[in-house]
Amino acid sequence: YWMLILDSYESHVNTESNEYCQENNLVPSYLLAYSSYLTQLLDLGVFSALKKAYSTQISFLARTNITYIIKDNFFHIFWATFKATFIEQNIKSSFQGADLVLFDVEVV
Repeated sequence: YWMLILDSYESHVNTESNEYCQENNLVPSYLLAYSSYLTQLLDLGVFSALKKAYSTQISFLARTNITYIIKDNFFHIFWATFKATFIEQNIKSSFQGADLVLFDVEVV
């Protein structure tokens, strides 16, 4: 058996999902509403930094009267923000903040 951790979103809690779990030896465990962020460790560190940095870039564009972003602009802004935030220090800090020890630090 395997444990499947889900949020309490209504599409996850239904007869079809329960039957699937039974057929595949999964034991569903439902989190309290609005608590799934606690299980998403990188959301607390790396992705929150990415969201904040990207939001800062978009706000800057809005202040310069650029209110429409095409795909090319989106990727350029996103990629620069991604490279600046998805760095070794932020990734390690996310794991440390969750009190997890990396098995092999060299993988990061």
